[in-house]
Formats: sequence, structure tokens, C-alpha cells
Amino acid sequence: MTTTIEKLPKKTYKITITVEKDAVSDAFENSLVQLAKNVNLEGFRQGKAPLNLIKEKIGKKKLEEGVINHLVPLHYSSALKEHKLNPITNPKVEISQFEEGKDLIFTTTIVEKPDVILGEYKKAVKDLKSAEKPKASDILNKIFETVKIEIPEFLIEEETVNMFSNLINQTARLGITVEDYLKSQNKTVETLRGEYSKIAEENLKADLLLNEIANEEKVEVTDSEIEKAINAAPDEETKKALSNESQKWYIKSVLRKDKAIKYLMNLVVVKEEGK
Repeated sequence: MTTTIEKLPKKTYKITITVEKDAVSDAFENSLVQLAKNVNLEGFRQGKAPLNLIKEKIGKKKLEEGVINHLVPLHYSSALKEHKLNPITNPKVEISQFEEGKDLIFTTTIVEKPDVILGEYKKAVKDLKSAEKPKASDILNKIFETVKIEIPEFLIEEETVNMFSNLINQTARLGITVEDYLKSQNKTVETLRGEYSKIAEENLKADLLLNEIANEEKVEVTDSEIEKAINAAPDEETKKALSNESQKWYIKSVLRKDKAIKYLMNLVVVKEEGK
């Protein structure tokens, strides 16, 4: 395997990975052997038919999928270790050359955690004097004036796509199409994409900002706090679903950001009436 890396703006990297043709050929053979175990051909015991007949039965597309699903994750992982990269999202993968008997060439675009320069965020919040406790959005908007966060377009696009996916699911549940929804709102796809893109950038900024402040203020979430959140679920099925490690990690992340917001809100000086 050989790799070349291109550093793009905003903590974005593009890695071109070349897998030698011998490794590709081996992967085709291994994929065929594995797929053959579940193929039945008349006149042969399962898994005992000649590989050339099994290959014809399986089809080129399925065989190639097996090869790609093996080689891409394997060499992508090796490339990350080689270049000491720690992406925060799944990669965007583009295959530029793939054929049996030739090198496999593909590119991956990844994003590392963007830099967050906090500035004097405590002073900014304390300057937000109010007659009553401000909303979390007011506090974040005030802090955004002092911090520097550059959100990669890759992340914004990914979040925008997720928002469109949610819209498709929501409209389907309502029994209408996305086109119907857009017409009712007097919007085009391009208009909605622009709105979603802006919301996505704001959400990503808020998420990164709160995580950074939580790090700065050494905010911790205990196991008992996570369990309390899980036990607040309305039924046992939901509690069970929330009890796996990935869901616990998500709950911890939410609670940690919530604590960071509460910390910031306590910094606000609430003006007494008449002063």
C-alpha cells in the first residue's frame, strides 16, 4: 500500500491510497471462497462446486462488493495510523480505479476536530447583563463574538444531508412528499438547502464550543448521572435500548454539554429591578 496526503483548509485531509494488484487479486480469491460457502449449485454439495461456476453464479457485482468491503476499511485504517490522523466522522470515499488484476486506487476525505479558540468567553457572558436569566441561545451568540471556530464544509454538508433525510422520513410519516411540503412552505430545494446549511453550521459551532468549554472547565458526568437519565425513560424497552455503550456515550455527551450551558448561565449577572 502506498499513500499520498493533501492537507486542505479547516482540518480537512484528502488521502489517496493505492493497493497493489497482488493484494487485490488475493482479495478477489478470498471473497470468492467466502461467498462460495453459501452457494448451492445443482449436482454439487454446498461449497464444493468448482469456483469458476460459483463465480458465474455469484455475479461480478456481488464479488466486487466483497472485495471493496474488505480492502477499503483495512487500508483506510492503516493510512490513518501512518499519517497519525484522528477523524471525527466517517470518510467520504471515492473509487478512482478498481478492476481485477490491477491496482485499487481510492481517495478518502476526512475531517479532524476543528480548532476552537475560546477567547475571553467568561467575560463575554458576564457582560451579558439581563433583567432575567437569558436563553442558552443568547449566551452562545454572545460567546460566538469572542471565539474562533472554522467549520469544515465537509461537516456542514454531512449535517445538511442528515437534515434532509429527517425531512424525508417526517413527510413520509405524514403521508406527503417532500415536494408537497416545499410547495406548502413556498420554498425550493435550493432555498431549503441554504437554510439547512446555515442551521447545520450554527449547530456544529455550538456543539464544538460547548465541548471545548466543558474541557476547559473540567466538566464531568458520573455513571450515576447517566443511569439516572436512562431510568427516566418511559418504558423498559427504551431503557434497554439506551443501555448499550454507544447510547451511554451519547447521553454522557448531552449531559456534559447541558452542564456547560448551566455553568455559563450562572455567570450571567442578573440586574435587580431599579438598578
